[in-house]
Amino acid sequence: MPDAQIIAARQARHQRRRAAAEQVVPKGCYCYTGLGYEPAAEAGAPGAFRIQTCPFWKRRRDWPQQASGYCRLLKLGDNSPGRDANGRRRATDLLWDQCKACDINWDDEFEATPADPA
Repeated sequence: MPDAQIIAARQARHQRRRAAAEQVVPKGCYCYTGLGYEPAAEAGAPGAFRIQTCPFWKRRRDWPQQASGYCRLLKLGDNSPGRDANGRRRATDLLWDQCKACDINWDDEFEATPADPA
């Protein structure tokens, strides 16, 4: 298969995978969807915030606590070794805290907006 065909096939596979991911990756800047607060069963005990985790997010038990996040979609984690073509670390930074490293279903709620001219 010529190089152009290989590249086209890889791009098509990537587009199919991304379209499938857009159906299940939570909206917003976190790797979960908040389901609400569940009060404690007994008085004085703390309640719990219930979440539904992204199906691609995983905690690596063999990595340090604050570097244990892993994304199966990106195939990257907080403790991933190596560097990219530009010499930057391949590892992510905040997946352990369930902050998204992908741009799928990211809402622009947190994006900066230009200041209004006064």
